[in-house]
Parts: sequence; C-alpha cells; structure tokens
Amino acid sequence: MLKAKTFVYYLATLLFVAMFWSYNSSVHFSSMEDASDEWGAPLYLYDSASVEDIKRPRSDNWKTLNDNTARFGYRDGSVWLKFELPPIKGDDQFLLLDYPLLDHVTVLRTFSDGTSKRWETGDSKAFSSRYLPSEKFLFPIGSAKYQSELLIGVSSQGTLKIPLFITDRRGEVQRAIYANLLIGCYVGYMLLMLITSLIISVTTTEKRFVLCAIYVAFIGLLNLQLSGFLFQWVWPDMPRINGIFTLIVIYLSAFFQLAFVESYLSYSKGFFRKLSKIFKWLCATALFLALLPNSYSLLSQLGVVLLIIACILSVILTFINMRKTKHTEVSLNYFLCAWVVMLIGIVTSTLGVIGILPPTSVVNNASAMSSVLAVFFLLSALFDRYNQEHKEKFALTIKSLKASEERAKAERHLVFQATHDSLSDLPKKDVLFNNWPRIINDIPKDASLTAVIVHFEGYYDQVLAFGHQVADEMIKQLHFRAMKYAQNKRNFLVLDLDWTLKKVVVLDSHDLCLISMELDPVIESRMIKEMHQTLSDTMIVNGLSLEVDLTIGVCRYRTGDVVQNLIRRSQVASKEASERRIDSLRYSDKMGLDPEYSGRLLMKFKKALENDLLQVWFQPQINTDNGSLRGAEALLRWHDIEYGWISPELIIPFVEQSSLIGPLTDYVTRKSCEFVEEYERQLNSQIQIAINLSARNLEDEKLAHRIGAILVEYNVPENHVTLEVTETAFLGDSPQSKTTFAQLDALGVNIALDDFGTGYSSLSYLHELSFSEIKIDKSFLADLEHNQRSLSLVKVAINLGKELNMHVVAEGVETKLIEAKLKSIGCSICQGFYYGKPMSKELFLEWAFAFNNNGSIIE
Repeated sequence: MLKAKTFVYYLATLLFVAMFWSYNSSVHFSSMEDASDEWGAPLYLYDSASVEDIKRPRSDNWKTLNDNTARFGYRDGSVWLKFELPPIKGDDQFLLLDYPLLDHVTVLRTFSDGTSKRWETGDSKAFSSRYLPSEKFLFPIGSAKYQSELLIGVSSQGTLKIPLFITDRRGEVQRAIYANLLIGCYVGYMLLMLITSLIISVTTTEKRFVLCAIYVAFIGLLNLQLSGFLFQWVWPDMPRINGIFTLIVIYLSAFFQLAFVESYLSYSKGFFRKLSKIFKWLCATALFLALLPNSYSLLSQLGVVLLIIACILSVILTFINMRKTKHTEVSLNYFLCAWVVMLIGIVTSTLGVIGILPPTSVVNNASAMSSVLAVFFLLSALFDRYNQEHKEKFALTIKSLKASEERAKAERHLVFQATHDSLSDLPKKDVLFNNWPRIINDIPKDASLTAVIVHFEGYYDQVLAFGHQVADEMIKQLHFRAMKYAQNKRNFLVLDLDWTLKKVVVLDSHDLCLISMELDPVIESRMIKEMHQTLSDTMIVNGLSLEVDLTIGVCRYRTGDVVQNLIRRSQVASKEASERRIDSLRYSDKMGLDPEYSGRLLMKFKKALENDLLQVWFQPQINTDNGSLRGAEALLRWHDIEYGWISPELIIPFVEQSSLIGPLTDYVTRKSCEFVEEYERQLNSQIQIAINLSARNLEDEKLAHRIGAILVEYNVPENHVTLEVTETAFLGDSPQSKTTFAQLDALGVNIALDDFGTGYSSLSYLHELSFSEIKIDKSFLADLEHNQRSLSLVKVAINLGKELNMHVVAEGVETKLIEAKLKSIGCSICQGFYYGKPMSKELFLEWAFAFNNNGSIIE
C-alpha cells in the first residue's frame, strides 16, 4: 500500500503543479479602467431596481465608475454600464465579461452615424447565443470608423458582478488554452482522488471511503458548474438546468460532507451527532425545493450558508475528536487541515461574491483551489488512517494468530489428554477406532490380523489390599511394560498414527489392546506365552514385591468386520480365560459370553416366543411313601434351526436382563395350565405343577395378578400350583420382591425355596418368609451314596422342613440307592432321571398312563 500511496501523491502533486502553472500563466488583460485612461472616456453605471430595465435603460441617472468592475452581491435588479468608444481601427478588439454566472447579458453599441449593434446572451439562453464559444462573455468592439457608445446591461438571480476587460483574439485563444488546461488538470485531479477513494473502499469494504468518493464527486461538479464548464460542454442547449443543478450539487456536497465526517470520526451519538442529523435533514429538504421556479436567488444563498456551516461543523467535530485521542492520530491533523482550507476557500469566495473582497484571480478561484487542497489533505488522512488501521489489523492478526496457536496448542493438549491415558500417555480406544480405516488401508489384502487383549485381573484386589495409589502404579508399570514389549516387535502395528506412534491402546484401566499381523499360529502361541511371562513379572511398588495376575484374549480379524467386534471377541476370550484360570485363550464362536452371539441368540428367542416355537417339558415328582405320581415340574426347552437345542442355563440369564422375562413367565404358566387341564381330562385325576420364577419376576408388581388370571382362565386350583424361587431372588432385600412374594402367598399358590442350601441366607429367608416347600439342590445328592457327611446335611434339611411344616423335595435322584437313602431319612418326594427325564406334554401323558397302570416306577 505504501507504493500505491507514493504513486498517488506524486500524480496529485504533478496535477496540482500543472494547475498552478496554468493559473499563473493565464493572460492578464487590459481593464476598462486602463482603456478609460487611454481613451479619455469615463465609465458610467446605472443601477436599476427592476429586472425589466435590462431591456433598455430608462433613466439618465448615471454615475461615474472608478474601477473596471461592479460588485453587487445578491440582488433582484439589473445594472447598466455606459462607455464612450473612439473610432477603432482593426477588428481584433473584444470586450470580456470575466464572470461566467450571469443570467442575462445585453450589449448595445450605438454609432454616431445612427447605426447600432445589439447582442443578447447569458446563462438563461442557449450557449449558441454567445458571440464566441467561451465560458466567459465576449463581444466585438473593433472596426469602427465613427465614435460609438457602448451600453452593457446585466442581470442575475444569483450574485451580480461585472468584471470588464479589453482583449484581442490572440489573447482570448491563449486564455482559452490555459483555462482548458486548468479545467483539465482540475478534472484529472478530482478523478484521481475519486478513483483512489473507490479503490480503497473496494479493498477495505469500508463505508467512509465511499462517502469520501461521493463528496469529492459533488464538490468537483460544483466547481465545474461555477466555472461554466458544464454548461459549455454538457448541456449547452438546456440553460434551465444550470440553476437547478447548481443548487443540487451545493446541497448534496454539504450533506455528504457531514455524512463523511461522521463516518470518519465514528460519531454515533451526542449533541453534535444530533446537530449533524438536523443539518442533513435541512439539506435534504432544501434539495427538493431546488425544483421550485424563481427560487434560485434565495436557495443559492442558503446553499452557501450550508456549505460554510458544514465546514465549521467539520472543523469542530475534528477538533473534539483530536482532543479525545490526545493528538495521537496523525490522520486527524490532515483531516482538520482539509476542512480549515475548505472553510477559508468558501468564505473567501463568498466575500468576493458579495463585494467585500476585491475580485482578484485569487479571490475568484479560492473555492476551486481550496477544494483541491482539501481533497489532497482528505486523501492524505485516508491513507494515513488506512495505514494505521492496516498496521493495527496486522498487529491484531499476529496477536490473533499467536492466540490461535496457543489455543490450538491448548486444544491439542486437551484432545491429547482426552484421547490418551493419564498414567502412561498411551492412546485410548477412540484413537484406535478413528485410525482403524487408515490402518486397514495400509495392510496388504492377503495379510491376517490378530487382536491381543491383556487384562489385569488383580486390580481390585490390590486396591483393597494396598489402596488406589499402589494399584495405579501397578497399572502404570504394566502399561510401560506392554509399550516396551510391543515397540520391539515388528509384527505389532502402530495404532496411534497422529500422536505418539505407539502400538498399545488402553481400552480401560484394566485392558490393553495390541494388533499383530501375519504370524504363524505356532509362533503366535509362543509370542502370547512370552508376552504373558514378560508382563506378569513381579512388580516392585513402594518397596513391596507384588504379583501381577494377567489373562490374555486373542481373536483373529474377519475381513470387513469392524474393530469394535474384534476387540469385543478378544475381551470375551480374555474373560473366559479368567474364568477357566488359564493364562490365555483364543476366541471361539461358541463362547456364550460373546455379546454379539448373545444378541443374536436373544433376537431369535424373542421371535420364537412370539411365534409359539418354544416348548415346555415336564419332569415327574414321585411320592416314595406310596409310589404315586405327586406332580411335575415345568421346564423350558428351545430348539433353533441354526443352533440346535439351546440349554436354558445359557439363554435364561440373557432373558432375565431383557424385557422378555415377564412374557416368558406368562407363556410357561399358560402352557403348564394347559398341561394340567389336559392331564385331568385324559387321566381323570389331579396333578401338582411346579413353575420356576426368575429373580426379575419378583420385581414385577403385576405378577400375582397375571398368574391369578391365568389360573382362573384354565380353572386350575391355586393350591395345585407351586412357584419355585431361588434364594438369589431376594438378594439385596428388595422391598418389591417381598411385596410380590406376599401377593403370591395371598393368592393361595404354594411357594418353594429352590436350590436350598446353596446360598448363605437360606435360614434367614425361611424365618422371614412363609415358604410352603423347600427343594434340596442336586449338588448335595451327587455323593450321597458314599459320603456320610452329605447324607447328614440332607437329613438336617429334611428335619428342618418337617419342623417348619413344609414339604421337602429332593431333586437330582439318579439311582435306586439314592432313593433308598432319601427314603430312609424321611424324604418322601423325589425328582430325577431315575423316575423320568423331562418330557413333552404328549410323552409325559403316555408315561403317566403307564405309571398309573403299573402303580410303580418304570425302569
């Protein structure tokens, strides 16, 4: 921008020098005063109060004029001048009226022989009415054999002054050349300032430069109009436009001058802002009045006053702004100089117009020359303000960039903290998930990948034994061990591509993940074993030698699979290894803990339940006292086309964690009631039915109501139904579980405590809840034939049931000897494979028919 500024300054200076040269080189003409002295004839003046007298003087009241000009300021009348001319040889003499703003000019030359010549022209007539095509008024006075009288009549709606000179054709040509050069330099200068302001406004998109350009345009047009240039070259055949256009540019110049000053000084409130607003409204109102006929004189005076007021306000506002900024902004000095110069020029021209100052060339051209200097100072102020703001913006940009860098560093640090472990700076799982597509793209298509999960088993044990600080230190050491181990192995992939290039990812505090590529299964097994040995070495923490309990899960990557599934399967393998008490394990699809497998299984189960594809089988319960069929336990069975027979022990835990446990219980209850109904219809006898309840069932406040409704629907007596619940259903002493138990008890059904003896609160629940039956868990009967201690424990349980007036059922009876043992110690209700395996409803009815006919156990 400095080079552009220097170029504009040089060009503006060149144009200004050219204007000044053309101004000083203009021809100095002989005045009428000189001609009067030479020819010995005085110059007379007749002042009329009527404009109509411009046609011809009506009075002989002439007075002698002592100089070459007449100045009257603003007036409504006309003026006549009279001069006696001697005989003149040659035709190269002209009378020059050196003032372009005259509405009507009449020149009458009367010769002593009685002949006369008359010329009429002025701004109220077409430009073609002028004797010579000039912005000034020229009339021929040469080539006269006789003495003549020259009468000059002038009138104007604006200011009236009549500077008279004598010139010749050569002098007029020279004057016209220098005048055109002066006008050309002025137009070029103003266009330079205008274009420069517009260019700056485009590059900065700031309103003040646009307002400056508009102001320069109007002040330039005003001076061109006052010089007669526009009438000569733009609308020579439309004289009425002269007055209207003059008023328009005066008011618009004043309006945009104040608008520009407000924008430049950033005035948005305060007294002077209100005053400026009122001033602009006044300019806008006067602008519309410019179209009124016969109002030019008054409105032009008002326009001059508004221009002076605008300059005064501009000076005051700039000075106040300078005081606020304590003169620290250099551009305000240029800005103040511009309006001071403009004010001096307009006041000087005004004083010359109204006749206070003599009509010299300096006075006559004061407005134009001051506008040139003012615009130059304004452009200097704009350049300086622009450079200053550019420097400030650049400084702010640098500061902003530094702040952005600091913020970026801080944000990057925060992102790093959020995506990396606080103990070891290892990347977290989100880093792996985000980088996985890039990792896969860099792997050859035929390469095989394996996920390795290292699980820290003993974390909570260490927390309980030594506190979090020791446990966290062990985790930290484990992280560094894994990181060091992986970095030295080429087969492990880099997982943190953007930050640390580490090969280990922290899934959580207890699980680390590594991805291995292209290892032979044998070599891979050796590596896993070596890794386990390396990572599980004894750790020294605070002087203590601590053992590290680790398990490792391994899973092969499947093409097209997502990394989350790969990690989940590896974690399933790690969990399975932990449960099996082994160091490492490779994932298999048959691992029931796989969430993906369990999710698919649960969806299949839901469809089977909805489509009545589940089965309820029944296992008999025998009264060994008389060998009769006491009842049956309902047991769920499910056969899937894809997975085959699926054990209830596998699917029920998943169902209990879903919303299907309620519908499943209703389903089994309904199937059991259908079985009781069919049994009684075919065998003409009643049977006791046992139905298992889940711990989640007891949290269902509507369970008792639904079971009661089903029993009523199938007309099954409540005392023929036994609901079996395990001790774990009451763990945590849930109030709702006990409320539901009470509702079922009030319903009238029997409630059995299943798996009696396997928990730690069996006696407590027997004391607190009114069970009607206990079932001895089959684990107590496994060694009953050879273990006297097991026999004694079962005997205690049977005696306890009898003392509490409860039925005792032993499940898991496999042999005749176990039945005999149980019978010998008083257990009269048995259930197990010795009597019959779980059977479908049809098979059970056949079995029961044969059993009743034989009256004994079928072997």
